Amino acid sequence: MESCTREFLIDPNALCFRSGTAPFAARVFDIPTIFISDPERALLALIRYNKELSGRAGNREVAAALFGNSVLYQDGQEHRRLRAMLRPLFVHAATPEALQSVTGITGEFIQQAAHVNGISSLEFFRSLMVGVIAAHYLDIHIELSVARDLSIAINHLGKGLYASSFSPARRSRFQYANRARAKINKFLRSNLKVNTKHGLLSLSLDTEDRLDQAVTLLFAGVDTVSATLTWALNDLLNEVGTQRLNILGAKASDAFTRALIQYPPVYFIPRGALVEVDLAGTVVPHGWNVNIMINALHRNFWNSGNRRSYMPFGRGPKQCPGQAFTMVAGPLILNTLLHSSHLSSVGGDPTKIGYLPGQHPSSSARLYIRPRKYATILP
Repeated sequence: MESCTREFLIDPNALCFRSGTAPFAARVFDIPTIFISDPERALLALIRYNKELSGRAGNREVAAALFGNSVLYQDGQEHRRLRAMLRPLFVHAATPEALQSVTGITGEFIQQAAHVNGISSLEFFRSLMVGVIAAHYLDIHIELSVARDLSIAINHLGKGLYASSFSPARRSRFQYANRARAKINKFLRSNLKVNTKHGLLSLSLDTEDRLDQAVTLLFAGVDTVSATLTWALNDLLNEVGTQRLNILGAKASDAFTRALIQYPPVYFIPRGALVEVDLAGTVVPHGWNVNIMINALHRNFWNSGNRRSYMPFGRGPKQCPGQAFTMVAGPLILNTLLHSSHLSSVGGDPTKIGYLPGQHPSSSARLYIRPRKYATILP
């Protein structure tokens, strides 16, 4: 078990659970930590105590500074109020009418990428998701170059969320994140429209709340979906190579779902123990964090087919509200790319994984994208 813990410090995927094993304790980053394994009950958890951590994720003060009154970091009545207010936004985003624009935006970015001398697949998908979310949820239409700049700022913002007092490097990460939030705010203030029928400005929120929720939509949607798209495309590239990608539209949905299972972008779900609770015979005191390890659960689902272990969007009242949009828009984007462009790729190692702000490929293939003159998009 000690070697397992040492591996976990380097790679959270290496956290090894064995069915039926008793909980074991360790110290991770000098924090008391307990590991629990009970895959039959869909419970694979890392439980730790840290007074700086909130019940959601990251440092409480850092989260407030970077995300303000975000629905992600509110609990109780305030969370329910914000979620109810945002619900029409997510319902509209998943309608066929709204999803038609996904194909259009993807096609526009393919045309613009043709003028770039190669772009990493992860960078392309990050930029594309900025464009899609900006159009879908914020009624803002932007070009690839602007989306690339914003995607970098969003990535810095997400990394800053996990900054703490552990080291000067992490404090520096928080400073980068603060500057990134200022850059995103400047863009949003300049581009959010008042006379919109759909989107964030159609909701009864004050200006600062709108900014906080807009930043949350970008943070929550960009890195998660783009990482899944990158792994899905890698999967297809490895399967048949670029010369036959144009016939693989029917496999786009399967590849996207497979990537969600094997590489869930949100690889753990943090929750706080508000009261003392018994988990599989282990008493978790009030004030401890219970981190449900989605990576480990999905390996159990992959091997056993236990549906209770599948939760890429979480579970319960705080389940990701963008699930319906993601499961339709993700394969649609992949399908549009495969049928609207000639692709060639160089390099990339899909086995190399990064973990901030979410699980993502740290070495993605470099894409060279040329639009097809005549393209047919499969439904």
